[in-house]
Amino acid sequence: VIALSTAVALTHDAFDAAAEAVGAPAADVPAGKIALHVNGGFNCHEILRALSVSQVPTTRTVDPFEKIIENLKGADCIVTNSYHGAYWGSLLGKRVVCIKTGVPKWDGLSEDIVFAGVKGLDKSIEKARPVSADYLKECRLLNQQFYERLKELMKKKGLV
Repeated sequence: VIALSTAVALTHDAFDAAAEAVGAPAADVPAGKIALHVNGGFNCHEILRALSVSQVPTTRTVDPFEKIIENLKGADCIVTNSYHGAYWGSLLGKRVVCIKTGVPKWDGLSEDIVFAGVKGLDKSIEKARPVSADYLKECRLLNQQFYERLKELMKKKGLV
């Protein structure tokens, strides 16, 4: 289900406009604006206490996709403990800081992402750089190649 949700999200048009503006914050997004996207009970309050800003727009993994994407698009930098928050932020070309949770779930994410603990979070945010537009293109290409392999396999098995 997770792989399917990432593949479907990858084709969403919300990422197309972002690909054109990677590396430059949108005109209506103040430099340094942070958004938080969190996965359930993993250290959410601890993260909020560690940030030097007082008001941080926050979404959770249970929120509707459109609400999450609007939150992420409205930020210059995304702080998250969620694989999907990191992935979608990367597809949007944002600066992304992942808070390590001890759960091995970070494979396949952009090398531009900064991984950090809660301690020293502000310094990690300063280090973060926008994820390259090539990441969106690469993910879409890999997704298409996987689809073609799956289609061929299903054809060979007589399932299509």
